[in-house]
Amino acid sequence: MLLRHTEINGDKVNLKPYVLDDQTVVIYLLVPGSQVVLLQAFFEAYEGIGTVRTLDIRSSLVCVLTTPSMLEDCRALLNSIRDRVEWRPAEPPEAGQVKKLFGYFRRENTDA
Repeated sequence: MLLRHTEINGDKVNLKPYVLDDQTVVIYLLVPGSQVVLLQAFFEAYEGIGTVRTLDIRSSLVCVLTTPSMLEDCRALLNSIRDRVEWRPAEPPEAGQVKKLFGYFRRENTDA
């Protein structure tokens, strides 16, 4: 099953990012828990391309946070490591959940 935000072109996956704000785009991935550290190591080796964040360890949902200017490099890195890290594209969480995951919400003051 292909996801709505994914295009296959040969052996490369064109991941369509979720725009978090004007400075940040997010690529959602499913990565086996045993390979998340390896994925993080690749992104640390190529400093500045993106940051890997685990969103839900139970469902193996991780994301890569990057900037619009580094998006193509981020996609290229992900495609180049597909034979070493078994990632698959994932659908973005619901909008309300995205705000909570990335801290884009305000807590209501319950001290009334």
